[in-house]
Amino acid sequence: MTNSQISWRWLALFCLLLSAWDRAGAEDIKNIHATGYVTDLAGVLRPETKAKLEALCTELEQKTGSQMAIVSVKSLDGNEIQPYASDLLKQLGIGQKKQDNGVLLLVAPNDRKYRIEVGYGLEPIINDARAGDAGRLLVPYFRQGDYSSGVTAAAAQLEWTPDVRHG
Repeated sequence: MTNSQISWRWLALFCLLLSAWDRAGAEDIKNIHATGYVTDLAGVLRPETKAKLEALCTELEQKTGSQMAIVSVKSLDGNEIQPYASDLLKQLGIGQKKQDNGVLLLVAPNDRKYRIEVGYGLEPIINDARAGDAGRLLVPYFRQGDYSSGVTAAAAQLEWTPDVRHG
C-alpha cells in the first residue's frame, strides 16, 4: 500500500468519525431530563446567566404556580422545531398538568432555531404577540453568538409575575 492510499484511508476514517460525532450532538427528546428550570445541553449559557435564569424561574413559580423552562440542544437532528418543542414540553412536565400552565424556551444553536412553546393555560397571558416579541428580542444577540443575553432578554419578556414591568 502506498503512502497516498494510507493517507486517503485515514482521511476517510477521520471524516466518518467526524460525521458520527456531529450526529451525537443531536438530542433525542426521550433522553432529555431537566436539570432544574434551565437545561443547557448545548453549553451556550454562561454559568452566571444560568443561575440568574434559575432564580427568575423559581420566583415565577412561587408567585404564579406556573413554570417556565429553558432548554438548549445542540441540534434538532432534522426534526421540525414546533413538534419537537411541543413534545419536549410534555415530556419534561413543564407546568401543572391539569392547568397546562407551562412555557418552554427552546434553543437549537447549530440549527439556528428557537421556539417558545406555551401551554394552553398560559395562552391568555403569553399570547402569540408576546411570544413573538420575546423571540424578536433574542435574535440580535443570537446573531452575535451571545446566547446568554438573548435568552435572558426573552425570558424577561415572558415573565408574568404580579410585579411584572412588561406590558
